Amino acid sequence: MFKVLSTAALTAALLISLSLPAEAMNRNGLIAAVSANSGASKADATKVVDDEFDRISAELSRGRNVNILGFGKFSVVRRTARKGRDPRTGRQINIPASRQAKFRASKVLKNAMNGRGSYDAANKRANRELQALFDTIGAELVKKNSVRVSGFGTFSTKRRSARVGRNPNTGQQVNFPASNIAIFRAIKALKDAINR
Repeated sequence: MFKVLSTAALTAALLISLSLPAEAMNRNGLIAAVSANSGASKADATKVVDDEFDRISAELSRGRNVNILGFGKFSVVRRTARKGRDPRTGRQINIPASRQAKFRASKVLKNAMNGRGSYDAANKRANRELQALFDTIGAELVKKNSVRVSGFGTFSTKRRSARVGRNPNTGQQVNFPASNIAIFRAIKALKDAINR
């Protein structure tokens, strides 16, 4: 259904995207990086990457959340029907309700992306290749690079401007400083599977 990346595929292909100011890593680069970071063979790294993203895709397709300690949480969110504009014609269109994959970075990763700590695999797991997979993606996000995982989606960063909000408990005004956030965009096949 969905191709899961192994550690070998993770590190094999590192590319620079002309449309992005930072470097973008693809599946092969991710596999190569996981292989290098974990000391595993490229074949073992490829299996880990592929199996993990297949597992995440399957869980999201069933509407379940996936929490990866120290990295972040994948969840399925409902988008209501809304009006939009056709970018080619400018005409107003109706966008149907749907479910979408969402990624929220862990506190450790968020802090590292914003220069308030390091992302040094603080939450070790028994499987060193699997840990190397998410450590590699996290390290690339900290460097403000994007990571494209074929058959799954793209992880990237976005600068969120400073804003004012309210404390939900007290109702007092709170100032949020500008920060970097992690963004995940699922591929069409994963979006379709989630919306079945």
